[in-house]
Amino acid sequence: MHLTHYEQDNVYVVSLQGDLTSSSVFTCNQYLEPILENMKRKNGIILDLKGVSTIDSLGVGFICGKLARLKRQKKKLVLCHVSSSLHEVFVLTRLDSLLTFYSTSMEALHFLGDQPKKKAPKIFDTPRQKEEPKNFIQLAQKKY
Repeated sequence: MHLTHYEQDNVYVVSLQGDLTSSSVFTCNQYLEPILENMKRKNGIILDLKGVSTIDSLGVGFICGKLARLKRQKKKLVLCHVSSSLHEVFVLTRLDSLLTFYSTSMEALHFLGDQPKKKAPKIFDTPRQKEEPKNFIQLAQKKY
């Protein structure tokens, strides 16, 4: 397993190359430990899985452990470049409901980064809804 990382917009982007299996989880934990200890002013971590083709139960446990740790710190963990076979593993384990997936690291950075977020446009001219009858008698008296 080969790991690299960089920091951008108060987010760490960690790229993994190789199989995320029992033989590589220890290396991944050793690599990520200093990053996780330095999360005070960071928004979260993006795990770029572009170079990962295989994951086993320990690899899934590794991701779950990092997700739990970051949630305790009120930070986010986002995955990007997840292949269809890896995504299927997350669906089968029902982790797809807990994890956030993006196609690219740039999309994930836009989600996690310090870039100014666009506000939703406000709609000022919304029509008033008619008041609905509150009981059966008002409903019976309502003209159609």
